[in-house]
Amino acid sequence: MVSLGYAQAAAHLLDALPLEAAIEEAQRETRRYAKRQETWWRHEGPRAGVLAVPIEDQESPQAIARRVQERMGM
Repeated sequence: MVSLGYAQAAAHLLDALPLEAAIEEAQRETRRYAKRQETWWRHEGPRAGVLAVPIEDQESPQAIARRVQERMGM
């Protein structure tokens, strides 16, 4: 029951929450989760040695893998 959207889906299936409300709540909670991740990344990512590799739209997995390897010095 801790996955994003699971609680809202369960509430809807148990007739405790209308579908539209379940969708809105799941979207809101997903945005909140993403914001928490961005905050962590901004403050802790560089200190933790996390490597950021921006991904372009429509970029192939092979191109992404090459850039990751380059950033890692491989």
